[in-house]
Amino acid sequence: MKTCFLILLLLVNYNLAFAQEIKFEEVVQVDSALSKSSLFKVGKLWLNDTYRSGKNVIQMEDENAGIILGKAVIKYTPTFYSASVPATGYINYTIKLSFKNGRYKYEFYDFIHEGSTNEYGQNGSIGLINEGENYIGNSIVFNKGYREKVNADTQKRIKSEMPNIISSLQAYITNPKNRIDNKDDW
Repeated sequence: MKTCFLILLLLVNYNLAFAQEIKFEEVVQVDSALSKSSLFKVGKLWLNDTYRSGKNVIQMEDENAGIILGKAVIKYTPTFYSASVPATGYINYTIKLSFKNGRYKYEFYDFIHEGSTNEYGQNGSIGLINEGENYIGNSIVFNKGYREKVNADTQKRIKSEMPNIISSLQAYITNPKNRIDNKDDW
């Protein structure tokens, strides 16, 4: 009995080691003259300009710590034929922007698929999207093949969308016209 339990535990850990959470993060060096406070304000402006409702995206902000935490969504429509299976929905994710003098860090993580509900009351959400071929989330919706198809398709959607969002952030922060200093010379 102990041997079976040990083998099962090893198999679960083996799967978890090869399927990881999708995460985009980087520390970006900018002009060393830019203060944490001004970078924080530009980051907040980027969120407001990039997302339809920036105020709803921002969940927490602390200018003293130089951190903005937010939640955003990507509209998702499957690229595969899913008949009445309600995979269509949203991919929710977390944004964390951290600022220090002359640099900032972005983190995009916790990509969660939220499907719609079909006419039979079945919800197509698979939950946390993981990196890799095999879906290891905790969703019991539909069959394993469906969950793995949605997981693979949502990964493609995320990987095509996030580079654009990251480029937008980097361009916005480094654009001199978006710089905020404490001078009010207009």
